[in-house]
Amino acid sequence: MKIGALKETLLGERRVALTPDSAVQLQKLGYDCLVEKNSGLAAGFSDEQYKSVGVEIVDTPNELTEACDVIVKVLPPSESELQELTSSKTLISLFYPGSNEALLLLAKSSESNVIAMDMVPRISRAQKMDVLSSMANISGYRAVIEAGNNFGRFYWSNDCCWQGSSSKGFGCWSWRCWTCCDWHLYFSWCNHLCI
Repeated sequence: MKIGALKETLLGERRVALTPDSAVQLQKLGYDCLVEKNSGLAAGFSDEQYKSVGVEIVDTPNELTEACDVIVKVLPPSESELQELTSSKTLISLFYPGSNEALLLLAKSSESNVIAMDMVPRISRAQKMDVLSSMANISGYRAVIEAGNNFGRFYWSNDCCWQGSSSKGFGCWSWRCWTCCDWHLYFSWCNHLCI
């Protein structure tokens, strides 16, 4: 069985549905993996990285859809991508069937199989497949970084930890400065007091 990842076409979308590491895991299970040319570039994966782990690179989305049994994407498919599917193909992606009636009807007319990852229940057993929780977690971290970036000035915190026995008087003071950028700068020094 062949699994192929289509390139995301939405402007600004950097995610990719199949990474070289995930391709290796799928190949261990006996699947052949394909990706559309340059599909991983925005996420930091070159075609050479895919080739080095045995993933086949195809030039066009039509070529990929024709060659694969299972097609994976991050975002919902476009109408043209969905029209390429047949009853023997399965698409796995976010789909939002409750608010995407036109795409749902198009998928029904082509008799293609669609697995909507956004409809995976948010329960313990399905936690490995729950894309909504993982994206919400990343969004939360990103929100804090963006808020710090827009804060407009430095904000300081003072951490103190005492190590060793108090009779030796060993202290470690750590001053941490978070700047208004995405990087955290740490300034720390140790005071060694010998009595």
